[in-house]
This record gives sequence, C-alpha cells and structure tokens, in this order.
Amino acid sequence: MVEFRVSMTRPDLERAQVQLNCPKCGVTNSVTLGQIRQQATIFCSGCGVRINLKDKNGSMARGLDDINRALDDLERTIRHFGNTYVARI
Repeated sequence: MVEFRVSMTRPDLERAQVQLNCPKCGVTNSVTLGQIRQQATIFCSGCGVRINLKDKNGSMARGLDDINRALDDLERTIRHFGNTYVARI
C-alpha cells in the first residue's frame, strides 16, 4: 500500500498577468486580471499614453467569480473526503 496526501495551494487569480499592446505605439504592457476587473487606468510603458481598461460586459468579473466558486467547491470536496489517501498497488 502507498499512502499519499493531497493539498491545494489556491492561485491568486487577481494577480495573474496578461499582456496587451498599446493602441498608440504597439508596445506590450503587462496588466493583472484584477486591474481589468477594477477597470483601472494604466500608462503605456513605451509612450506614456493613458489606457483605460474596460470590462465592457462584465465578463472578466463573472469569469473570475465562476473560477473562484469552482475552487471553493474543489476545496470542500477535498476536505469532505479527507486529504490522506491509501492506494493498493
């Protein structure tokens, strides 16, 4: 028999980074999903133009909420079954 433990480190999706190109100069800028969700304003690292981030139809906020709910469900399931498993090999 082999015994192993299952643990879960929850990702902070708000800090996940995506790349977007400046509409004026084309330079690639990094923004977080949290900045998009909050509809923050950033400044292009190339030309300094102001970029207003928009979550036009709320899809970013809904998507992050859906993923966080799914992670909550997964954590509850792992706790329900316990986090130590025994496999017979």
